[in-house]
Amino acid sequence: MRKRILRDYVLVVSAALLCGFLIFYLVVSNIMMDSTRRDLEYVLETVQSIPVENLVEQKDGLSDSLRGDDSRLTIIDEEGNVLLDSDVSGQLENHLEREEVQMALNSADGMGYAVRDSQTMNMKMMYVALYSKSQHAIYRMAIPYQGLESYAMTLLPVAAISFAVALLIAIVLSSKSARSVTRPLREIGNAIRESQSEGTPLKFRTFEYDELNEIATTIEQMENEINHYLKKLKSEKKIRQEFFDNASHELKTPLTSIRGYGELLRSGVVNDPKQAQECVDRILKETTHMTALITDILMISRLEGNDVVEKKADIALRPAVEEICKSFSPLANEHRVMLEMQCETLCVHMSQKHIEQLIGNLISNAIKYNHEGGTVDVLIRRQENLLVITVEDSGIGISKEDEKHIFERFYRVDKGRSRKIGGTGLGLSIVKHIVRYYQGKIDLFSRENIGTTITVTLPDVIVDEPKDAAKTE
Repeated sequence: MRKRILRDYVLVVSAALLCGFLIFYLVVSNIMMDSTRRDLEYVLETVQSIPVENLVEQKDGLSDSLRGDDSRLTIIDEEGNVLLDSDVSGQLENHLEREEVQMALNSADGMGYAVRDSQTMNMKMMYVALYSKSQHAIYRMAIPYQGLESYAMTLLPVAAISFAVALLIAIVLSSKSARSVTRPLREIGNAIRESQSEGTPLKFRTFEYDELNEIATTIEQMENEINHYLKKLKSEKKIRQEFFDNASHELKTPLTSIRGYGELLRSGVVNDPKQAQECVDRILKETTHMTALITDILMISRLEGNDVVEKKADIALRPAVEEICKSFSPLANEHRVMLEMQCETLCVHMSQKHIEQLIGNLISNAIKYNHEGGTVDVLIRRQENLLVITVEDSGIGISKEDEKHIFERFYRVDKGRSRKIGGTGLGLSIVKHIVRYYQGKIDLFSRENIGTTITVTLPDVIVDEPKDAAKTE
């Protein structure tokens, strides 16, 4: 990587230097040409004040007195006839169509310029022409163009040396710059490998470049997220394994019981019709328990995996809660517990099944773990945009240790009591998952032998009451 950075850096610098030299050469050449042109213009402005006749008489040595042996003065009349040429004797062809002559005759300032090959001198020349209205003639100066190029080329050795020095400096700087980038990257790579092999958390030093610090910070954050995700996966794997173990145990118990009573009936050991009926009743009870258990397991699986999205509808809440409480009246009477309900007239957008499972499991749990002659109060109200469901009982309460686990699957506060009162051990776990499904929260307050209060808060489920809701109530 370092070599590649160095190579790319040198290539970029070399291209920049070459472009810079080319621009410099062009600029210098243009400056020299402009300077030469201005010099010739100055000479022409001086010469035009001299009458043409005098210049013709002083033709000999005229070139030396003007600019040197390399310069040439030509005087042309308005018809293009050559009146004087400092370097050529004899008759010359008409110069009216020369580019610089036409430009001088037609321009506002009377100046004309051209660079072209001279047929007379057999070389490339630079021409500057000035039209003098007072003399009725065009004064033209010419200088070899190759001389200007040669002068500009004298700068080439200096430019070449400058290029070499700049390139050498660029190589040194680019090598240093490449090391300053590759070294931290190598450190980052080594730290990642060490972290993987030793199992230690990643920690990078502060680097020179902010971009590298951002990369290091991002890698640290990614590692933390990955570790958190792995821990979560490990925890979920453990929870699932415990869930399957508990589910297998819970299913095995009623199946064993059903099989035992079935074998008794099949063997003919039970001859008494009353005893036979008791066996059948027991089988039905265990079957009912197993069906409820399977239903609760499927409910939790759906809520955890979001495999099935329950159909939601606008539901008038009070009649729905009244039906739920009515269905639990036999259980409350059996345990000699008074069940009371207060519910505001509300309409919620929820799944009917979720409402039944949420409120039903809270009521069922409050009844089963209550004292004889105790109470269960169900209070449902609106608090701004929140639906608040509170179930309060005067039961056995929950210890501080048990509060940490009360919403776990198959967890029972009083295992001996649980066997007597029945239940799947999944009721409060289902409540937790339903609340999570609606992005709500659960608050629990309990004192042993005094009672327990569970409050569920659900956001954004209350809707305006539909027209048929009042009819339902």
